[in-house]
Amino acid sequence: MKEESGDPRGWGMIRLKIKKDSMKFGLDTYIENFEKDLVILKQTENEIILSLKNKKDSTFVITKNNNKYFLKSNFINETVGETETYELKKE
Repeated sequence: MKEESGDPRGWGMIRLKIKKDSMKFGLDTYIENFEKDLVILKQTENEIILSLKNKKDSTFVITKNNNKYFLKSNFINETVGETETYELKKE
């Protein structure tokens, strides 16, 4: 959260749960904790474009660059109040 970047309560965690037949986006912060269903809009070798299941204009773009994966999302930008690209790490 931009206004509270020095406060540990301003940090959050983004989760993507990718399964064979479903995808979920989760956001855990001091203020909000939620999980949303995603659908694939388009897929290429180096990019996957997803959206919220019931809101196609809320997009998530996962790109591959040199064996690293990155996430950009207008939905996340609106939710946390800043524009950012996130590097994804598998857990």
